[in-house]
Amino acid sequence: MPVDPQVWTAYAGSYRVRTPDGEVNGIVRIDGACISLQLPSQQEEFELFAMSEDRFYIWGGTIITFYRDSRGEVDRAAYLLSGMAYEATRIP
Repeated sequence: MPVDPQVWTAYAGSYRVRTPDGEVNGIVRIDGACISLQLPSQQEEFELFAMSEDRFYIWGGTIITFYRDSRGEVDRAAYLLSGMAYEATRIP
């Protein structure tokens, strides 16, 4: 789905998610017309593919949805990974 990459700039930044194995930090990056996610345990970045303006998927089945607070600022993201739901809080 075509989405204006300018919209994605609000999603860029660091996020922290709590999993059964502990806390994991991730970094969302924008590079031109590409939005990606990097996890510290991975050497590569995973490209996010737009399903809508705020919902993305990664090859392999992970779905990521970004949410905004009452001021309209992105404050968290929800991950659906292997049937498990996680919420990642944006790190200021």
